[in-house]
Amino acid sequence: MSVESTTSFKGIDCLKFTPNERFLGSVVDFPENYCYCPGSIEKITLGQSCMRTGAMEFAACQAVPVVLTFPHFYKASRYYQNAVDGLSPDSDTHQSYVSLEPTTGIPINGAKRIQINFQLKGTPAMKMTGKARDLLMPFLWIDEKVELGDEQLSMIKDTLLKMLKIANIAQWVLIAIGILMVLVGSIMSFISARREHGHPD
Repeated sequence: MSVESTTSFKGIDCLKFTPNERFLGSVVDFPENYCYCPGSIEKITLGQSCMRTGAMEFAACQAVPVVLTFPHFYKASRYYQNAVDGLSPDSDTHQSYVSLEPTTGIPINGAKRIQINFQLKGTPAMKMTGKARDLLMPFLWIDEKVELGDEQLSMIKDTLLKMLKIANIAQWVLIAIGILMVLVGSIMSFISARREHGHPD
């Protein structure tokens, strides 16, 4: 995941993290994703057996004949989006994310949004499906959201963040006092040395 933007949730500033391009990226753009291709052995596989951008097949690693994407094929190849009618990918509705308070790293809110699809392929041996286009057929869309309650948010705002601000101010005050003490000590040492050498003020 990488930082997409800064945001605010109920008065708390957050950094919003979203899956980056490498997640569900095609092997054309990210060769290291070959391990997710069906039948891959030591990063050696046929390119046509790999999914396009925005999809991951689970048959190879989970023995389940499904393909994972974001809902409405958000951030997926146009090949998948154009094969199914009625889709309208939108980042606000279909993107997974987590928002963290940047000073403490506390998760403030987040959403996990995925779509489970069946991969449909034409079978040349059958006249009815022989010329059918390969496509991903959406089966199930999952949208799980979580956010801290008002009580927890209030505790973070009123207690933790205020204490951190006070600690930050105290840090600079202590540094200033330390510098002042060094200066006063240096001046007193200089005056004392002058008196010892017979140079009274």
